[in-house]
Amino acid sequence: MSSGSVPKGASDYCLQRLKAMGVQVLLNERVTERSEDNHHFVTRSGARLQADVAFVCTGIVPNSALLASDPTMAACLDGRGFARVDDHLRLAGFEHVFVGGDVAAIREEKLAQTAEFHGDTIARNLLARGSQPVASYATTTRPMLVSLGRVDGAFVWGERWFGGLMPALLKEVVEFKVMVAYRWRAAAIFQTHPPHDDGSAVDELKAH
Repeated sequence: MSSGSVPKGASDYCLQRLKAMGVQVLLNERVTERSEDNHHFVTRSGARLQADVAFVCTGIVPNSALLASDPTMAACLDGRGFARVDDHLRLAGFEHVFVGGDVAAIREEKLAQTAEFHGDTIARNLLARGSQPVASYATTTRPMLVSLGRVDGAFVWGERWFGGLMPALLKEVVEFKVMVAYRWRAAAIFQTHPPHDDGSAVDELKAH
């Protein structure tokens, strides 16, 4: 949780709960060396760390190699490699190329729910089958749930936050809902739903 995206109180709460569980938290550090097997690390202060499993969570590197390989589309990438898009999530300068997910150059939290909103906007524009898009995307502050074990967590929405058992339960509910939705979507891959002129194809898509 970066200090710039969540209230300080929420960050402090998560830090204290992690320490209470015996987690060693190293702040203001950076890994400068690592072994080939990703089990041994050295920080810039010279600290040596050993881990059975390591997860790299040091920021997002956009997977825009496909766009970068085309000279015309490469011009649509910003200095960090993210794809510039308009209000309809069209690649800048392209009427019929849409971009969604983490690779889009939109200043917002890169969350799974955000990517779903991107997908909904793009799907509506594709199903419209017209020369002009019908749906626009507007970024907003979205709620986040942070797990701190099975019985603890933090709920953050803008400057509002609270911790404890309730966020942990909410996280369980959200994860269950997402897994059920993925199960139905996987089954729907093998089904075909032709679009209707009245736009009900969008509702069919969301139902599956």
